[in-house]
Amino acid sequence: MANDNHVHCTKEAEIAGISSDVKTLKRIVMGNGQPGLSVTVPELTANVKELNNTIGTLATGVSGLLKFQENQMGIESGKEQIRKSNRWIIGTLLAIVSALLALIAILLL
Repeated sequence: MANDNHVHCTKEAEIAGISSDVKTLKRIVMGNGQPGLSVTVPELTANVKELNNTIGTLATGVSGLLKFQENQMGIESGKEQIRKSNRWIIGTLLAIVSALLALIAILLL
């Protein structure tokens, strides 16, 4: 009979350990004076969805900003080419005008 008591005590300790684990899990899930997983998990799920939307919006904004920057760089590059062309044209016109003035001066003498 002593052997039955020993087996009974071993199972009792095992049951007590399981009971303690269940109580701990219940406190984690239901909360112990603070919101538990049953409250925080749905909140976190909603926050993750909102964060995904925000990231999508930011990605769209950054993409638009990069396209704008590329366009601006293209515009600036075009302006620089026009400036170079204008300098060449002005230089050529000045040379032609100088040559004509010199030719007119020679003809008037």
